[in-house]
Amino acid sequence: MEKARITVGSTNKVKIEAARRAFEKFFEPTVVGVAASSGVSDQPFGEETFVGAQNRARQALLAHDSDYSVGIEGGLIDFYGKKFGFAAICVMTKDGRTSFSASGMFPIPFEVLRIVDTGKELGDAMDEITGLKDTKRGPGAVGLLTKGTIDRTQLYRDAIVFALIPFINPSLTWPESHNR
Repeated sequence: MEKARITVGSTNKVKIEAARRAFEKFFEPTVVGVAASSGVSDQPFGEETFVGAQNRARQALLAHDSDYSVGIEGGLIDFYGKKFGFAAICVMTKDGRTSFSASGMFPIPFEVLRIVDTGKELGDAMDEITGLKDTKRGPGAVGLLTKGTIDRTQLYRDAIVFALIPFINPSLTWPESHNR
């Protein structure tokens, strides 16, 4: 199995572990996390979430000598008049290739949306309604809302695997990078 150095644009252990689990399916990875700013709103919506993931991946690539960088940004998206939580993923390589993906989406209850509408992040809103602390560094909204069936590590891991599709299928032709 090919060795690969991966840098995650976050020091959040959940995101680092998700990247390790995704990459270990195809590589022998060494994964590190670095502090990286999303450059977007504290609680991004829609396409802004992908911009945040790309910003984190780019900073991670510049901060550490790695073969791949990963940006993960949690956000909200509006479909059919309802808001859903999801994560946007960006994987970059040192030779400039970029791939995006997204996690599965999950519904957000009105009680949480009311708090988010006051300017708080989804994780802080979940902390407020549950009485727990720093859930975004643990199970997150998805873990709490699914009663532990799906946690953030699992949600992110699958989405990172999706973003790796062009890299693990190099004999196929893929669209140009989406660098902005």
